[in-house]
Amino acid sequence: MKSLSFLLLVCLSHFSVAQGLVINEFVASSDSLSEISDELGEYDDWVELYNNSSEAIDLSGYYLSDNFETLDKWQIPDGISIAGNGFLIIWADDDDEQGDLHTNYKLNKQGEELILSDPGLNILDSLSFGEQETNVSMARIPNGTGDFVPRAPTFNTNNSTVAVNNIDIRSDFGLFPNPAKEVLFIDFSVTENLPTNSMTLIISDALGRTRYQQQSLQISNLIPVDLAGLSAGSYFVRIYNKDTLYIKPFTIYEND
Repeated sequence: MKSLSFLLLVCLSHFSVAQGLVINEFVASSDSLSEISDELGEYDDWVELYNNSSEAIDLSGYYLSDNFETLDKWQIPDGISIAGNGFLIIWADDDDEQGDLHTNYKLNKQGEELILSDPGLNILDSLSFGEQETNVSMARIPNGTGDFVPRAPTFNTNNSTVAVNNIDIRSDFGLFPNPAKEVLFIDFSVTENLPTNSMTLIISDALGRTRYQQQSLQISNLIPVDLAGLSAGSYFVRIYNKDTLYIKPFTIYEND
């Protein structure tokens, strides 16, 4: 398994490393294949907070929202704290009657905003994200301080850990030509232990929006992808099933 470095897929409005508390990871679409469920066994959207400082932070009265126009959309109840260098999971499931860490809204898989504010509604950390993949998280790497990158979820633990829930993140495949123009070839001839079951192919742009999708893809040594209709810019190839995520960036250059 290999750690990966990618282009920034979210636009950061504020970054609160200096204050200690950050939005560290989130999943905006989850199902049973993730094997990550809340205390009632439901597979909900979730947001992970991380405390970069060594001292505990009392989160009573802090806010989490998905809209810059409504910073006080959901308030963290009294008595909730996060330990020094600790994690806190908040379930964004639009079911706040289920417990103190369940919000009154869900995250939008198609993309939206995520904002963390203190009791005075001062924004501590925020981001805007594009369309998301089911069971693929956006996580700060390095943990707590880095840019957000897509990866297998590292639920309630350090994002620098690559393997979680038996999901293998891999980059041992080729893309050529890169930059591409009309056709991109995905080369698995150098990859060992190819999956035998079908996978999903997604090409997304730098904002995380899906621009091409193919279901039930059978892996072969060389897979051609028609790039017709895609404009010049930066993109990502994601090929995944419940066990493995292959991911790598590529560029389409301007047509003549």
